[in-house]
Amino acid sequence: VRKNLGINTTVSYGSPSQCLTALKSGSADAAISLGEITVPGIDCDPIGMIPCGILIAKSHPFAAMKSIRVADLDNLSIALWPDHDFFNAAALKRLDQKGAAIGPAPIEADVRDFTGFLGSGGALVVPYISAIDEGGIRSVSIPFDRSEGIATPLCLSNRSLNPAPKVIALKRFFKAAKRFISESQASEILTDRK
Repeated sequence: VRKNLGINTTVSYGSPSQCLTALKSGSADAAISLGEITVPGIDCDPIGMIPCGILIAKSHPFAAMKSIRVADLDNLSIALWPDHDFFNAAALKRLDQKGAAIGPAPIEADVRDFTGFLGSGGALVVPYISAIDEGGIRSVSIPFDRSEGIATPLCLSNRSLNPAPKVIALKRFFKAAKRFISESQASEILTDRK
């Protein structure tokens, strides 16, 4: 945004609910989300795609795989990423289109619940961004095979009423330049922020 449009920006990270609150209150001009935000009063435009994968324990038999296929999910207990409803809805829709009938296991956003679930052989559906290191909970992320097409949209969202001029300029930039953010670009951005 700074380089291409000359607009000064401040970037902060938050949960989906924190980002929605910031958008609605006006304390944020825009939010970038994984999955489409379907909330009244919020406009949401796709600006890229992020591949999905699974998070499993490093001790899991699949841990050495370079990628996973939808058919590999058949005998796994699958959970969705807690508190990330927009991502989960997009991932479930795509998995369903590919024939994976997933009845997600309940899981809380708690380290003990994560480690217990993963330790019992479970798999968590997550966005696959190679720069994110999940090693802190003795786990590994494995992307879905590219041929499966399991990805979720990366979206730029803003309030529907009176969007800030810089948000309008940013949307025009993405549309006119047909710019899309890829997983490698997202990884690069996240790596630069560490």
